[in-house]
Amino acid sequence: MQRRRSQNTAAAPSRNNSVINADTFKRAEEAVSKLSEQYRDWALSDIETLRGCVENLSGDETRDDAVAKIRSIAHDMRGQGSTFGYPLITQIAQSISGALKMSLAPDDLIAQLTAHIDAVESIIENEATGDGGDKGRDILQSLEDKIGRRVD
Repeated sequence: MQRRRSQNTAAAPSRNNSVINADTFKRAEEAVSKLSEQYRDWALSDIETLRGCVENLSGDETRDDAVAKIRSIAHDMRGQGSTFGYPLITQIAQSISGALKMSLAPDDLIAQLTAHIDAVESIIENEATGDGGDKGRDILQSLEDKIGRRVD
């Protein structure tokens, strides 16, 4: 016996082929929207933590821990940026990960990371969601000028 779906419930198969109805999608969108309101505060907290980690890069005893923490925060920001409407943050966080993989002198690494963190902070302060428009392009160009490479 085949069940008939009601007309007001659109459904789509999920990864495991079960059906997800429109109400489930709506609840998920509402949950993301509520979390999005908090994202700005989370990002500012991450920026503060990143700045502290960068300060610890100059100490031999704290360097490995600082790099690990920076890597972890950048990973989280890569995932969260686009989810919460800030794809530029995702892009810059990916570039932070790239900078950590480079064989940079400590002072150069600190300068690169500081430029990235400043760019993320500027995106948050300017609420440069989406592609950020002209302001987003300016922030990205300024970062690229400071670090001497493209941020893809």
